[in-house]
Amino acid sequence: MSHDLVELYFGRRLHPRLQPIIESSEKPDPNADRRVISRVVLSLVNLGGQLGREVLTRIVWLPNRALWLSVERVIVGTHHFDESKSAEGNVVSVPHHGELYYPGVPKEVVTINFNSSLDTIGSDKSIFFLDVYAADSRPYRYSFYRTFQEDAEWKVRWEAAGLPPFAA
Repeated sequence: MSHDLVELYFGRRLHPRLQPIIESSEKPDPNADRRVISRVVLSLVNLGGQLGREVLTRIVWLPNRALWLSVERVIVGTHHFDESKSAEGNVVSVPHHGELYYPGVPKEVVTINFNSSLDTIGSDKSIFFLDVYAADSRPYRYSFYRTFQEDAEWKVRWEAAGLPPFAA
């Protein structure tokens, strides 16, 4: 039996596993009381054992949680993104054509800006989802939240949220 078949049958085949890294900064909205403007830099790091390729990321903004302001910049290869609406909310899709994600090497993907009310956010209310698809990998969904930290600052955090269905 060939080595590829042995890996396949015994579940030992290595796969890419792209996970988000976020950097965020917040400031009060000068035009509205109890609102905060956030600038979030999303990066991906491959925690798997195989090269990540043919990657697609989708950012799904949930209704009434945050107001999408802008995509400041798209870093990945094509510098292209698509905006659309789905049953879940507003969707921004970023294809990573020609980009390779080497294991252990983080790569910046996109910088986004949004406005959120302090009344509609919290540790139990997602602001948006990040769906990550890659060749030879399971799709992953991550939920992003705004939470109040002990250091008295609002921070954006993420957690794994299960598998999303693919909808272009």
